[in-house]
Amino acid sequence: MQLINAISKRADNAAARVTRGLSLAGIAVLLAACQSGVDGLSEGVSKNDVKAPPSTAIEESFGEKGAEITLLLPKGGQGYYEGEARDVRDGAALGVAELGGDLVRVKVSDISGGSAAATKEIQAAKARGSILLVSYAPQDVTTAMAAIPADQRPMLVNVGRKAPVSGGKAYNFVTEELDSVVEGIKIAAVSGQKKFAVFVQQDYPTSFDTAVSSAVRSVGGTVTGVVRYNGSGSGVSDTVAKAQGLVQSSDTSLILGNTVAVLPLLSAIKASAGGRPMAFVGASGWPEATYTSPAAAGVLIVSVDRENRALIAERYNRRFGRPLSLSAAYGYDIVALAAGIVRSKGATGLTPELLTRKAGFTGVTGLFRLAPTGNVERKLTPYSIGNGKLNPLADAAKAF
Repeated sequence: MQLINAISKRADNAAARVTRGLSLAGIAVLLAACQSGVDGLSEGVSKNDVKAPPSTAIEESFGEKGAEITLLLPKGGQGYYEGEARDVRDGAALGVAELGGDLVRVKVSDISGGSAAATKEIQAAKARGSILLVSYAPQDVTTAMAAIPADQRPMLVNVGRKAPVSGGKAYNFVTEELDSVVEGIKIAAVSGQKKFAVFVQQDYPTSFDTAVSSAVRSVGGTVTGVVRYNGSGSGVSDTVAKAQGLVQSSDTSLILGNTVAVLPLLSAIKASAGGRPMAFVGASGWPEATYTSPAAAGVLIVSVDRENRALIAERYNRRFGRPLSLSAAYGYDIVALAAGIVRSKGATGLTPELLTRKAGFTGVTGLFRLAPTGNVERKLTPYSIGNGKLNPLADAAKAF
């Protein structure tokens, strides 16, 4: 309850600062300064006749007319777009079908050959007059793409893991679970939590440990220790048993991970606490299956706003036969953003100045804005796990 009360106070303060909001027209991402020009992006679009694209096509494209967006994705070892790359592609396909309106189309290019393949595809995209590159790729490939001089490629938006983007006109689009945990730390600190035990999945970079420790110190807290655990779930109970002293000297446990191992880890920490009060801060990367466990009830998770995703979730599920993922929502949003700007300003209107407006944009992934430095800022929403789902503890932000 302390965490919830603290969140309510933060929400009240935030509401007092909001002076103007951004509107969402149907399911489109809207340009704040040109709302009248992009209202009704989804008008006249059939909601039932979009077919799932083939995964094995040698060359894929969605939409027949309009300015081209080049989607740079690596195929898997079997020649298919798999996992998150497939989700990004399908989200983009849905965006074109619902919002493209002959204004934008998407060409999908395989970059499984790494940086060399990506460079070749970027050169071809520039020759075709593509107005935007959207990539989901390993960090080193993304960094190499961003390093191509800005006058030798279209603007680049990275919907994969954050990467250094030093070449200009290149932007990260994704908020990662580390961002979510840092916001969770701030909320926990407001409620008086000061001693943090940190559990990090074994295969995460050590930079996560450093970033979390820095965030805890910035709010006047102390990290009692950092424990690495096996993401497969193997040996989790033993790992926590060895850290029992650490757990019992803490008032909050942070759990960073993206596998089902977070659930047995959570249960083991609760048992190790020996009945002492313990707050829990999870991460946005937790599998949704963990929300259904009674053991996860009350865990705080700060995440990209989920409410707007419901606007397209059912249609995505119907067309592609699986639930809408955050990666798919990112793919949808970037196409919607481009379509909104092109509708309002024309194909030449998609400029860095417009893309980085301070007012930002609102999409199915919530409120966000891009910075000239290449970073993305998103307004995250606090949730508490309960009744098998994430329950919002405050209204989503409407403006920066």
